[in-house]
Amino acid sequence: DSSTMRAALACALLAIAAAARLAPVPDAPYTEMVSYRYTSQGIPAVPGWGTLPYRNISQVVAITVSGVAGVLAVTERGLYFSALPNGDAIPVQCEVAIGLSSRVGTANAQTSLLATPTGLYTLGCFLDGEAVTCSSELLTAGSFGSVTGVAVQDWESSTEAGIYVAGANGLFYFSSQATPALTLVWSTAVLSVAYSPALGIAAAGDENFVATFYHGQLVNREWVTALATASGGVYDAPVTSMSFDSAGVLYAGNVVAVNIRQINETVTRVGYLDGLPYNGTTAVVVNAAGTSLWVGTVRGAAHWDMLTGRWSYYYQARYLPGQSVVVSIATLGVYTAIATDGGLAVLEAQQWTLAMKAAHYEVIQARHNRVGLTAECSFNSFGNVSSCANHDSDNNGLWTSLVVVAEALRYATTGDPDAHATAMTYYNGMLLLNEITGVPGLMARSAVQPGESHGDGSWHYSTVPKYNGWQWKGDTSSDEVVGHIFALSAMARLVLKDSDREACIALLSTIMTYIVKNNFYLIDVTGKPTEWGVWNPHEINDERTWSDGHGINSIQILAYLLQAWDLTGDPQDTFRIAYNTLLNHSNHYDLNTLNAKIISPDDDNYSDDELTFLPYYTMFTAAGARANPLYLRSLRRTWSLIRSLRSDLWNAIYIAMDGELADQSDVDSIAWNLQTWPLELIDWPVQNSHRRDLRYDIDADRFGVLYEDSISVLPANERSQYRWNGNPHDLDGGSGTSECDAGAWLLPYWMARYYKLIV
Repeated sequence: DSSTMRAALACALLAIAAAARLAPVPDAPYTEMVSYRYTSQGIPAVPGWGTLPYRNISQVVAITVSGVAGVLAVTERGLYFSALPNGDAIPVQCEVAIGLSSRVGTANAQTSLLATPTGLYTLGCFLDGEAVTCSSELLTAGSFGSVTGVAVQDWESSTEAGIYVAGANGLFYFSSQATPALTLVWSTAVLSVAYSPALGIAAAGDENFVATFYHGQLVNREWVTALATASGGVYDAPVTSMSFDSAGVLYAGNVVAVNIRQINETVTRVGYLDGLPYNGTTAVVVNAAGTSLWVGTVRGAAHWDMLTGRWSYYYQARYLPGQSVVVSIATLGVYTAIATDGGLAVLEAQQWTLAMKAAHYEVIQARHNRVGLTAECSFNSFGNVSSCANHDSDNNGLWTSLVVVAEALRYATTGDPDAHATAMTYYNGMLLLNEITGVPGLMARSAVQPGESHGDGSWHYSTVPKYNGWQWKGDTSSDEVVGHIFALSAMARLVLKDSDREACIALLSTIMTYIVKNNFYLIDVTGKPTEWGVWNPHEINDERTWSDGHGINSIQILAYLLQAWDLTGDPQDTFRIAYNTLLNHSNHYDLNTLNAKIISPDDDNYSDDELTFLPYYTMFTAAGARANPLYLRSLRRTWSLIRSLRSDLWNAIYIAMDGELADQSDVDSIAWNLQTWPLELIDWPVQNSHRRDLRYDIDADRFGVLYEDSISVLPANERSQYRWNGNPHDLDGGSGTSECDAGAWLLPYWMARYYKLIV
């Protein structure tokens, strides 16, 4: 109809104006880090993860056996081979006794070197069906003690080949020339060793020095800092792991930082001020090009993309098993194997698009459908998504509305019949919430079928014959009204036709008529206003208990009235009169909207952000909203205050409805937030409050907590926030015993697609 066309035209004109300044983000492939996790023996199994036939790993090595890329693990039970990315651990048949005090080095594609406390061997491994066998040849007996590393020098050369073995009894050099010889070249307990083919040198470290060797000869050494006595050195502390890039740049990890020695022998450091999330380094692995560095620590692993300067942090069950104490790291192509105190993780850098991610989340969303309502999902054990059990929640209507609008936008963008069907499924769930109360205009918070258990709250048996035996949850909040008007208006504008559309608009009209006729209260079945269903001028303007809802609830009711007025044509003049009443000199609801967002830290409420931005969308998709310049001023102020959140949803709404204050970085932030949202929506335990690279907020939040929020938001896959009513600055959270629905991702994605912010 004409009102819909006017609203669509207004949005289109704004989108055109924004497009002149803001370029859409192409849905180009980006990297998703997918983790295949395995728990060690003695660690509780997690459904969906692999299990290992051993308890401990001391080293992982990337290796190719009979053309199959895999990981060789040194364990207390010998060697085990796992094909990449997610093969089972296969015991390696080898006549040499191998334990945790052994180490493996790579000579070439066919040969590895094995050092045990008593000998040095070559290994030639091959895969035959389900079995891996490694033939061994003793190069030399030795008394290495517990081995800490093996570095191979020019193995293919008949005159230059050599092997360094680091261990508790010193650094040994084996020359494999015409007369093989094993020489003790450094009589100290050596912690790590690495070799640079580019420079022809080896680096080794003990408690006091980082030393450089050439063909087994000591050529230089530099002091390391002795932390106990505060005796300074070039390196921050004794090294725990070392790695050379192809140019000969040395990366040396220690408990304080990562030191970098350039080929001109100058040494710098990378610490928390440079982005290293945590110290206590246990492993470092740099790629050949010197553009990618993995750092293992006693609390997770970090990756430094040196081309972009971006750090990524991998900690706890979302990525790693156990307590995430990293023991060893190995890389091979797109794979990174990380051994921890609790098992093994293989991270695969997969190429995804946001379209692929949307399809992935649709699969997850399907198991959150309970009678057409977006449902909570609880597990019966840690991480056990197969045990997902749906149940009611306080805000079934609000969470369902996000999916309804997401699917409506998807259908409007693609015309996909599946999008139409999914939108209708959840739309019908919202109809259920309205029908079941038996009170026209009053929707339920939630509903359960006969015999189904439910949570606490104000529950009533339905008096509607269609729902005989059903129960519904009352004391409906403003959250539910926000969701219903948001969803009904979107369905009327984007999906429904003919009589279905008329029925949808009639329901929206019924809800708003009920609120208006009850003096701007949502009246419960009890005959009294619900606790949060309040938009009455006396309460909103004069009561202290509503001071923080002064602006938010004003935006809500004005948005509802504008939408109802626009869609229905307002034949009874109900909504126009109500709207103008709220704008009169005494009520001044339009002025109330200006400073809706509370900026005082002790009442900064992220749930209120959601209850503001969804009504902004409702408001600005209705004809008439732009006639009052105060609303646009309100939207711009609110968005400018939350801009730093880099929210995909708030940015998409703001740019689609206005965009005047936005720049290209805000469009890019939509893609960034969507790309970094975790693939698994399980509420895995997440902890960041120990990190050293973050700045912490010293202001107490509305719960009286301080020093537990970060100043800048982390990528979504490093935090525990799954919905936008949550605090994206929160550093810790999660239990691993539930899964969130996908609505909070699907909505901004399809909104960005519909408004051509992502193409």
